[in-house]
Amino acid sequence: MRIGIDIDDTITNTLEKLDEIAKTKENLNIYDSSKHWFYERYNCSIEDEEKFLKKHFEEIISTATLKKDAAYYINKLYDEGNEIYFITSRSKRYSSNIPNITIEYLNKYNIKYTDIVFSCHNKADICMKYNIDFFIDDSEEHIQEVSKINIKTIIIDNECNKHVDFKRAHDWKEVYELIKI
Repeated sequence: MRIGIDIDDTITNTLEKLDEIAKTKENLNIYDSSKHWFYERYNCSIEDEEKFLKKHFEEIISTATLKKDAAYYINKLYDEGNEIYFITSRSKRYSSNIPNITIEYLNKYNIKYTDIVFSCHNKADICMKYNIDFFIDDSEEHIQEVSKINIKTIIIDNECNKHVDFKRAHDWKEVYELIKI
């Protein structure tokens, strides 16, 4: 089976780290924790979001914690003969080092994978291109896109997607169990 997996807030706790840095380094307070996009979450302009991410994105993605058991269950799926494709929106937009930081992060946690696809804004197209059988993400938008093309999906539960009605997992053990059904 070919499994597509998002990175930010799917295997990592990226928003948690973003919030920590926003508070400690920029003295910002969350305006609406149910919002995913920085400018909505912090009630600021898109220009302010851009400045913040250019300044802090490398630190955010390199120091965000890994979700509990993510490495264990991803490696288990890989070791069972599945192909693992990381399909991420991460791009060089905020820094040319993003691909290297991402690969170093996955290596640091010994996470096995077949390939990484960066700069994915239409994840449904990438899933079709790579013949993905199962797709895991925290984004309502990406899950909706991919489910429309009849690829099985799992949404990773978080505060920004509680209202979404898709097959949901609260942790990586649940992801594994849902894939194995």
